[in-house]
Amino acid sequence: MSGATVSVMSEIPVLTHAQAAWCLGAVREVIAADGVIAPQERQLLAELANQFGVVPSEIGAHDGTAPPTMSAEAEEYVLRLLVLAAFADGELAEVEHETVVRLAGILGIAPPVVDVVIDDLRETVFLSIILGDLENVVLDSERGRKVVGALGLTHDAARRAIDTWRSRR
Repeated sequence: MSGATVSVMSEIPVLTHAQAAWCLGAVREVIAADGVIAPQERQLLAELANQFGVVPSEIGAHDGTAPPTMSAEAEEYVLRLLVLAAFADGELAEVEHETVVRLAGILGIAPPVVDVVIDDLRETVFLSIILGDLENVVLDSERGRKVVGALGLTHDAARRAIDTWRSRR
């Protein structure tokens, strides 16, 4: 993944146990980067560990060493998980962004690619956070403005995302 483009993933790559343990360690590092592990972040880590069949004691720590060798598709998948973990509490804190960029660098993924993935997932994350009840979304509410701002979306971009989602229903 050396270019600044991201493919649409048609399948989730299978990670080996060692790759999954490294990935979960990276996820844990991202969610702890801002000094607070929110309940939804803790839940995400637990769900991923369960999905990968990794127990907490097997989750790898990061000391700057590279993970077990992965395919480009697996690296992109791990990057997407790191970005989703950074958004798990509803905000992408600067320290979380820096952590994702650093960990992606360990995977050999350049910062521009990280930013493309963040932009790619931003609207998806926005929809999952704010659209609990799509018929009653109020972007001009305090919560709506906070979520839109935290995700770095403009009001118009958020409205377009909602309209696009509704048109696909």
